[in-house]
Amino acid sequence: MLSQCAAIRRQERGTNLVETALVLPVLLLLLAGVVDVGRAFGDYIILTGAAREGARYGAYFPSQQSLIQDRALQAAAEAGLSLTRSNITVTRIPGTGSDEAIRIVVSCSIDMVLGGIIGLDTLTIRSFAEMPVLDPDR
Repeated sequence: MLSQCAAIRRQERGTNLVETALVLPVLLLLLAGVVDVGRAFGDYIILTGAAREGARYGAYFPSQQSLIQDRALQAAAEAGLSLTRSNITVTRIPGTGSDEAIRIVVSCSIDMVLGGIIGLDTLTIRSFAEMPVLDPDR
């Protein structure tokens, strides 16, 4: 009786090891996917804040494109994301008087942890903000 119990325990240990070997890669893939989605969402929030900050500045000074970009770059850098001027697009939307608006589009590419597995090495995310120009004569 005692030897039968010991044999069953040894077999269960082997079964547990095989089950772990089969499940562990799937769990690691899920974890890497969660990390990718979390990083992308965090960067999207930073991009949205940078676009809003640029649009807020552009509402007062719509003709100052380089200063608008600087404001968006500074907001992104303060949040921990480094961008370049090529990541920021400033567009003045024409209108009549108070209908005029300014639109800031901020984008960046992030490297994916699962890139080699799913075939998507980088993911480009972008966000924008649009605000009415408060003084169209500037």
